[in-house]
Amino acid sequence: MSVAKVPTFIQSKFRTDVDVADFSSSGGAGGGVANNNGQWWPQQLRRSRPVTLHIILPNGIERTITYAGKCTVRQAVQSVALELHICEFRLRMSDTLAIVSPAAEVSLLDGDTVLLEDATRVRDERGETDARFRLTEDLVDAEREFLVSLRTIYDIYARPLRKLCSISDDEQKQLFGGIEPILSVSNMLLTKWIIIGQ
Repeated sequence: MSVAKVPTFIQSKFRTDVDVADFSSSGGAGGGVANNNGQWWPQQLRRSRPVTLHIILPNGIERTITYAGKCTVRQAVQSVALELHICEFRLRMSDTLAIVSPAAEVSLLDGDTVLLEDATRVRDERGETDARFRLTEDLVDAEREFLVSLRTIYDIYARPLRKLCSISDDEQKQLFGGIEPILSVSNMLLTKWIIIGQ
């Protein structure tokens, strides 16, 4: 039987309660995977280790949750959000402000700190009777989300790559040359819309 090697970063996500050296690559019933040393790691012996996630709440208090088992980020954070009466929430990485996908596995965030934000949209009452106002309100919200996403791309990728000089100036322009003008125009539009709306 041919057994695939399991990369070290994947092995670090699992632990066992028994010594896996006792199993040879030709033995072990029930199927399994091999570690980098070619040792057999039976499926029934693999245990997901608990995942620890640090959450900074909207009021600034940090809460740590530990979750055992496989689940999505939404499932892991849902109870904390409901406790705070937050129906719709958004998660961001605390260091980069990158948006965290609620459908991602929570094990990917093990040990990380995320910001919990209330994503409930507060609608102006004027939108109930004025369809143009509601449309403008939706455009402003969409532009705000676009600006946050674009700024995240710029802060996480463009700026560090420029500092590290890991790509040439031409490659930098090809990849990120259009982001700065779009950021400034988007920021200007959003500012004007907010001023007009007040």
